[in-house]
Amino acid sequence: MHIKEFTEFGIEFDFSISIDISEEEFDSLIDRFISDFVEGNGLYCGGGWSPKERSAGFIIEIGSKRGNCNYYADKLQSWFESEGIKPPAAYKIVDLWNE
Repeated sequence: MHIKEFTEFGIEFDFSISIDISEEEFDSLIDRFISDFVEGNGLYCGGGWSPKERSAGFIIEIGSKRGNCNYYADKLQSWFESEGIKPPAAYKIVDLWNE
């Protein structure tokens, strides 16, 4: 295997909800995140979500070697803000094959 042969970049992020939110409201928020942001941008996502604890996720554009991560990090921040959620302070852009 050649070094960097399988480079694919993604964005790690986490967030927590600072307001009291029911599980149903939180589920609706995550459903909107998946349909509007993830699927709406042709991305893939994994993570662990909780209305009471810190939630964490990872998004990737499969096959992305073009460095679109900064573009999607900005869009992710805008999405959080549009939902009234304080966006993560920072995102970690990582190469999936080197983590």
